[in-house]
Amino acid sequence: MRHLPTAAPAPPTRSRFFRALLVVLTLAIAAFVYWIAPGFGVPDYPKDWATPKLLPGNLGGCPDLSGSYDDVDDVVPRLLQGGPSWVQGNHGWFEHKATVTQAPDGSWLEMQFALNERGLPKHRKHAMTYNQGWAHGGTLRLTRDTDYSCSGRWLQPIRNREVIVGRNRAGDLIIGERRQVSGQFVYGVIKIGPESVDQTFWMRWRARPASSEALLLAAGTFEVNRYPWLNLGGTQVVVKLGNYTTRDLCVRLWEPGAPDADARSANAPSLTGTIYGGDACPPAWMFMRMLVNDNFGLRIPNVPYRIAWRPAADPGATPTIIEVPDPAALPLMPDQDDERRKRAEARMTPQQLAESRARARERELEHARKFAIAKQRALEESMKPRFASESSIRQRIQSINYLDQTIVRATIEEGRVRISGSAKSNAAISQLMRQIDERDAAAAVELESIRQEDGRIHFELLMKPCTLTEL
Repeated sequence: MRHLPTAAPAPPTRSRFFRALLVVLTLAIAAFVYWIAPGFGVPDYPKDWATPKLLPGNLGGCPDLSGSYDDVDDVVPRLLQGGPSWVQGNHGWFEHKATVTQAPDGSWLEMQFALNERGLPKHRKHAMTYNQGWAHGGTLRLTRDTDYSCSGRWLQPIRNREVIVGRNRAGDLIIGERRQVSGQFVYGVIKIGPESVDQTFWMRWRARPASSEALLLAAGTFEVNRYPWLNLGGTQVVVKLGNYTTRDLCVRLWEPGAPDADARSANAPSLTGTIYGGDACPPAWMFMRMLVNDNFGLRIPNVPYRIAWRPAADPGATPTIIEVPDPAALPLMPDQDDERRKRAEARMTPQQLAESRARARERELEHARKFAIAKQRALEESMKPRFASESSIRQRIQSINYLDQTIVRATIEEGRVRISGSAKSNAAISQLMRQIDERDAAAAVELESIRQEDGRIHFELLMKPCTLTEL
């Protein structure tokens, strides 16, 4: 039997070499696809940005956009809702953050806008200066097949087909908007290039670092300021509570030494806005929404006050206490008139500026003079005794009188009380004066007049303010 010759087996080293080469080529192709391919089909994408993600994710074929992004303005919601292709942020949009959440199946997308740690102080400055509300964010909720569709690694608004939304490998939110750009002119005469070309303009919003939330929390403040005026000659002060903590709060006020702080929380009536009720805070506490600036204008007596606040969402939190020993010494809110004055002075000549400041100084001196007079009058008024009614004083004097004399009337005049009556004898009048002195020596009772008529002794007594005469 004849046998055909067979080929000798390949050396083991050669077989391993080809397998290793195949692995290297596979990895090279995978790397090429992963690192290079994302840039293909993405016109005009900036070369110095992280490339767009290649795969759409597992949200029903939609890209995974969940996360928090920084420095977002109103361009993002307008593009996603199909508004104007590009708008400048208005004065209410400072620096914001946007937090995106999505349904596991990609059926909806929610974008919540809020101030970041740089926007919150800017918002506070505007709100304090102009004492009025400003837009500070909101929530945008979009539904698949109604507001957007998904195509691979991109989300596309249905009302704005020129826009695609995705993420890059650095975790940033990226939006590309296709626009038509006209040909260029040289000196306004010679036109270069076609009538118009399609060009994609790319926008990027950085992924927000997790550490930024601590900075935002630290930027929040709860503060008490007074308006640039005092009411009722300094006996009452108009104050404003400012909640810039990015959290809803429960707030209460009371005077130190009050037996029940909760019971005294309503003794500062609201001057402006609404004090919210409901179940968010316990009874006698006031609910204060976050970032509101015109909700709490309070008129409080010019006496020491204590203010407590805690997050509304945390009933067990220890309240933060703010002591206000002198409401009239609280820091002033910015004066809108002062802001207008500064803008007006910037347009004045040196002579006009000097004249304007001289007139302002005269007004300040006149205001200070009137305020000093009002304050002195208020002080004098507060030192005056508060008398009970004349009938009450008469009854009190009558109740301590056991002898046979009749009190005719009690009159109040010039800070003293005059008692007129009659008695059977001088001894009875002396006894009445001793009884008043025993009840309260501060009365310093004096015999003003005495006369005898119709068989009785008629008399008039003068009393200083005491427990028998005051409220």
